[in-house]
Amino acid sequence: MLDDELRRPEWDGSCVHTRGSVIQRVFSHDVYHGAELNEVLGAAGLSKVDFWD
Repeated sequence: MLDDELRRPEWDGSCVHTRGSVIQRVFSHDVYHGAELNEVLGAAGLSKVDFWD
Protein backbone atom coordinates (compact mmCIF):
# COMPACT_ATOMS: atom_id res chain seq x y z
CA MET A 1 0.00 0.00 0.00
CA LEU A 2 2.85 2.43 0.67
CA ASP A 3 3.86 2.25 -3.00
CA ASP A 4 0.39 3.23 -4.22
CA GLU A 5 0.53 6.44 -6.23
CA LEU A 6 -1.61 9.38 -5.20
CA ARG A 7 -2.60 12.07 -7.68
CA ARG A 8 -4.46 15.35 -7.51
CA PRO A 9 -7.09 15.08 -10.26
CA GLU A 10 -8.12 18.71 -9.82
CA TRP A 11 -4.59 19.69 -10.86
CA ASP A 12 -2.95 18.79 -14.14
CA GLY A 13 -1.97 15.29 -12.93
CA SER A 14 1.77 15.96 -12.97
CA CYS A 15 2.02 15.94 -9.16
CA VAL A 16 2.36 12.27 -8.18
CA HIS A 17 3.47 10.97 -4.78
CA THR A 18 3.47 7.56 -3.16
CA ARG A 19 1.34 6.97 -0.08
CA GLY A 20 4.53 6.28 1.90
CA SER A 21 6.13 9.58 0.89
CA VAL A 22 3.01 11.48 1.96
CA ILE A 23 3.00 9.77 5.38
CA GLN A 24 6.72 10.49 5.79
CA ARG A 25 6.20 14.16 4.87
CA VAL A 26 3.34 14.57 7.36
CA PHE A 27 5.40 12.91 10.10
CA SER A 28 8.45 15.11 9.45
CA HIS A 29 6.21 18.19 9.39
CA ASP A 30 4.79 17.26 12.82
CA VAL A 31 8.30 16.68 14.20
CA TYR A 32 9.35 20.10 12.94
CA HIS A 33 6.49 21.82 14.76
CA GLY A 34 7.15 19.76 17.90
CA ALA A 35 10.75 21.00 17.89
CA GLU A 36 9.52 24.57 17.46
CA LEU A 37 7.20 24.13 20.42
CA ASN A 38 9.99 22.76 22.62
CA GLU A 39 12.28 25.60 21.62
CA VAL A 40 9.71 28.19 22.72
CA LEU A 41 8.92 26.32 25.94
CA GLY A 42 12.63 26.01 26.77
CA ALA A 43 13.23 29.71 26.10
CA ALA A 44 10.37 30.53 28.48
CA GLY A 45 11.90 28.32 31.19
CA LEU A 46 9.11 25.77 30.98
CA SER A 47 9.32 21.98 30.75
CA LYS A 48 9.63 20.61 27.25
CA VAL A 49 7.11 18.17 25.79
CA ASP A 50 8.27 14.54 25.61
CA PHE A 51 6.41 13.09 22.64
CA TRP A 52 7.71 9.57 23.32
CA ASP A 53 6.50 9.32 26.91
